[in-house]
Formats: sequence, structure tokens, C-alpha cells
Amino acid sequence: MPFQDLRAGLAKDIGTFLGEEASVIEATFGAPPKAEMGHLALPCFTFAKKAGKPSHKLAEEICAHLEKKGLRCQVAGPYANISFDLGDLFQTTLTQVFDKGSQYGADTSGS
Repeated sequence: MPFQDLRAGLAKDIGTFLGEEASVIEATFGAPPKAEMGHLALPCFTFAKKAGKPSHKLAEEICAHLEKKGLRCQVAGPYANISFDLGDLFQTTLTQVFDKGSQYGADTSGS
């Protein structure tokens, strides 16, 4: 699923940037309180404490890092709010839907 793939890739990239495991980053992701604030929110409290920095400063560093990679990110206090390009997301999703047909979204994890 494209959104999950983007989320996992983002977690890996941020994890590498912070020296954290991608699974820790992914587990920390949440949703911003308002849709216009982005698709994912990363609270930076724990990571900032480990880095010995104020959380809003670490959020700024994360956003600067992601913006260099072409992602939109805005700082909201101690949060890095990340937005994906919806056009790219829709295109990737539709391509997968047409390629996989009736098998798109099928869960075979319990097979």
C-alpha cells in the first residue's frame, strides 16, 4: 500500500538522520490535530532528550532535512508535521490498483 510504503521509507530516513531504529520512529508517528497541518506528526520530545536539544530545535532540524529531500514539513512547537504530495500518492495508488486488479489490498499475511 503506497501510504504505508511512504510512511516506512520516511521512518527509515528519519531514523538514519537521528540514529534511531526505523521501527521506533514509525511507532512514534501520529496524526496532526488538523488535516491542513500535514499527514503525519512526529513528536520530538524523546528524541530531543536523547540528543540533548530542545524539542522544537530538533523538529526544525528534521524539517530542514526532509525539505532538502523535497518533502513538505512544518514545525509546530515540538512536532515535525510532514505532508506528502497527494498527486504522487494518488498516481502510485492507482497504478497499483490497476496492476493488481482484484488482488489489490488483499491480505495474505495469515495464509
